Parts: sequence; C-alpha cells; structure tokens
Amino acid sequence: MTIINFSPMAYAYLYHSLVKLQRIRKSDAACLIYMLYTANIDCFNAHSPHGTKELDPVSFVFAIRKRGRPYKTHIQLYKAIQALLKSIEWDCLTFTQKKAVRYLKGIELEIDWHFYRVYGMDIESRETAYKRCRFHLIPGKKEPSSPFADNPSTEIKKHTMI
Repeated sequence: MTIINFSPMAYAYLYHSLVKLQRIRKSDAACLIYMLYTANIDCFNAHSPHGTKELDPVSFVFAIRKRGRPYKTHIQLYKAIQALLKSIEWDCLTFTQKKAVRYLKGIELEIDWHFYRVYGMDIESRETAYKRCRFHLIPGKKEPSSPFADNPSTEIKKHTMI
C-alpha cells in the first residue's frame, strides 16, 4: 500500500470545501481535518523510515484557515476524499481518528448519493469530469469547473448540489 504524506497546506482545500460545499461549521471542519491529518501522519510514519513530525493543532488550524480555497466541484471534493482515505490505514489509527475517518466516509457516500439523485448518474461515470480530476488533496491547475466538462452536450438536470 502506498501512503501519500499530504502536506498540512494540502488540507486547506479540503477544509474550505467542507465548510462551503458541505456546510460544515468551521470549528467542526477544523477538528475533523486535524484528526484526518494526524491519521495520515501516523500511517505514513508507521510505514516509512523517514518519520514526519506533525504540527500542533493551533498551528495546523491557523495554516489551513489562511491558505487554500474550496474545490470548484463536488467531484473534486469526492476524489480528494478518496485520495485521503486511500492514504489512511485503519490499523494505525486511534479511536478518535477512526471516528473522523468514519465521518469522512459518510460525507463521501453522501456526495455520491446526492450526485446520483441530482444528475441521475454515478459520480464516477464516464460522462462526468471524474477522470479529469486529480487523485490528491491539491487540485490540478486545469481541472474542470463543471461536473460535465468532458461532455458539455450531456443533457442533465439543472440543479445545484447542496
């Protein structure tokens, strides 16, 4: 298993997206993101001879609140969540970190279900921009700003994801 050690600044995108796109309170999002950050560091350190030191909670929250921006689409958020979950190993986690991972998995399922309900197709469908989004917390420079950027002629329901 390859575990990506995401930099603290990479979590800023996830934080701002949870606040804006998922409407999670800032304080709750900061706590969740910090637990996921420590989970990722703990897993990385368990598998790497080059340990990484984690930031304290105050420094981490200060850093993520001042940097980054929300993802442009729910597809970017969904794929970033998948990337983070892929870089966290259940056996390395504390009880609190496991709760944070479960909560993030719930958000992932909620985005997937809501996307299907709104657009009538799976979020990973070839008609969506899923394949064009980067499998990382930091979005690529040329990622689409529409969920259907690959095929603009696709007829979809004109709804907003909330």
